[in-house]
Amino acid sequence: MNTLKQLPRFKTEAEERKFWETHNSTDYIDWSKAKRTRLPKLKPSARGNVILDETKMSEAMEWVSNQTSLIEDDYYNAYSDLLDFFKKLDLQDEQNIVGAAHAVYGWMPTILKKETKAAELVAFTKDLRKIESGPNQRKSALDQLRQHLHITKAINGSTVGTSKFLHFVEPEIFPIWDSNIALAFEVSSKINDPDTYLAYCEAVHRYLDRNPELNWPNELPDGISDIRKMEFCLYAYGKSRKPRR
Repeated sequence: MNTLKQLPRFKTEAEERKFWETHNSTDYIDWSKAKRTRLPKLKPSARGNVILDETKMSEAMEWVSNQTSLIEDDYYNAYSDLLDFFKKLDLQDEQNIVGAAHAVYGWMPTILKKETKAAELVAFTKDLRKIESGPNQRKSALDQLRQHLHITKAINGSTVGTSKFLHFVEPEIFPIWDSNIALAFEVSSKINDPDTYLAYCEAVHRYLDRNPELNWPNELPDGISDIRKMEFCLYAYGKSRKPRR
């Protein structure tokens, strides 16, 4: 039998996950000595993996291909203005974070009623800025979100509101999440669930990776990310499925 290698110490779960993606456990563990055991007091985790039906994105794309109008022009204009606003903003200043939170809530049907966790958002965006651009940027950013899922409720206790903030910080990585998109995926009951938002981020990226040559509607504006285009399509599709009063 080959000599087993010494198992390294991991500082975080993400670090351990990354290690096992490229290493074989048989080099470190003698599985012939493994014994079956019972854990009678083990309780199910309150947080489990969420799997979204990615075929809903195909349904959305098919639906929008038959539409002549998707979203009002004012919505596009406001988006462009907010993108420019965030690019000029110093997000290491807590007052700027609070101001940005109010800005994204201009799209919301409610006003900010809870204190914005500005210090936590400053720390989170600072760590995002440390990630180098390149092929691993997206994975690193999503890993960071996975490790700090509580950040998705930093603005008004709302995953929807915070997703808008995250999108304007990194528009190529974090898609916007709202009730219409939740309806498109048929998960309306999980609208404010951090795990569902993370699953949504990962599902959108997987879908775009698998379908690099999508035929986007002509009316979508130039200069926006594919992440944003998909969110527009899901938003319009979900909105169309709302029961008419």
